[in-house]
Amino acid sequence: MWFNNFLDETTFSFIAPNRLKEMPGMIFDSEKIEIAIQAGKELEKLFSDLDLSCPTKFEVYNPQTDHIRVSDLKKKGDPSRRYLGGLENALFSSIKYKNKTIPLMKSAPKGEIEKGHVFDELLTDMTNSIHSDSWKKAEQVKFDCTELGMCVSGTPDLDYKGIPVEMKTTPALIVEGENPEVKLRTYKSKWISNYLPQLAMYSDAKGKDWMLLLLIAKRTGRFSLIPVNAQVKLEALREKWKEWAKEDRIRRLLEQYLEENPDFDIEMA
Repeated sequence: MWFNNFLDETTFSFIAPNRLKEMPGMIFDSEKIEIAIQAGKELEKLFSDLDLSCPTKFEVYNPQTDHIRVSDLKKKGDPSRRYLGGLENALFSSIKYKNKTIPLMKSAPKGEIEKGHVFDELLTDMTNSIHSDSWKKAEQVKFDCTELGMCVSGTPDLDYKGIPVEMKTTPALIVEGENPEVKLRTYKSKWISNYLPQLAMYSDAKGKDWMLLLLIAKRTGRFSLIPVNAQVKLEALREKWKEWAKEDRIRRLLEQYLEENPDFDIEMA
């Protein structure tokens, strides 16, 4: 019921990126802004043509994995809190579940977390339904993390005329001249810790110095397409990876993982 009410009140309307509060890595070059605005207007039209309904199922986040992904390199992880993910926990899980079936989650989240999962599933259904010469599903990429001696795989959510697009959700967009519906500190922290790392690795894997972030507000459906250069973040991540590689526990897990998965092994920097 709540989701049908949400759909009745929601219009997926595009907000130009140069109207948003500036965040680290945002590009305001006129050519790239124009590309983003054109892409956003096309996507708004594509969204408006879709017949939306509440998803019949949604995928529950499972921290267990049988291989290392781009998203696992965002943070080191805490072995005492494996459900929060991170590199160390992903290495442990990948070794544990090699050639085994990962157990299904036994329970589903409730409340706001459930709403977030259902909204994410709706967005997945929407992007899977897009048919356009400009907008396509993206292909898997491989990122070489020389600091850790391995390559990792991942797939951006979409592709716009050869430009990779990563989709993220936020409670609300922060638009200049409007009263913010979210705390700037929280918004910026998520931008730096969650959005920029994947943008940095995906753009590098595609041989580009920028890509597009599709940021969608869960409360309103408003969205923006934002040109982002995350190279500064990538350099900061590389320094972190060098430090992680020195830790005995992570090095032992890396050696075992790469011994069992030699296709992911690359020469250490």
